[in-house]
Amino acid sequence: HPIDSEQVNDYLRDATAGNFTAKDFRTFGGTVQAAAILARTPIPDAGENAQRSALACAVKQVATRLGNTPAVCRNSYIHPDVPTGWLCGHLHAAIPESAAVHPRQIERHTLDFLRSEARHRARAR
Repeated sequence: HPIDSEQVNDYLRDATAGNFTAKDFRTFGGTVQAAAILARTPIPDAGENAQRSALACAVKQVATRLGNTPAVCRNSYIHPDVPTGWLCGHLHAAIPESAAVHPRQIERHTLDFLRSEARHRARAR
């Protein structure tokens, strides 16, 4: 029996007792996938172009999994703290490479990383 996105979102709101939609889950999934890929990707020493290229490659992988273009994926489905944290080294410090292949571990580490980055920003204000 067919259902539409409104029915899915109503179910999610009821099941979570929160204001969550399917997009929230998709965004978290894209963010977690990006964190997993980047946790396994060393930051290139060859300069800014090499770093941008490695980051673009990671975004393309996530976009392929989500069925979106890299631009849509980067702008809508990957939390901006993930690529920024990768570039400055915070992501590697927070997420061990070994956790990247274990779904529950990478989810937990990604959530902890995002919370830590938010606290860091709040202290800097």
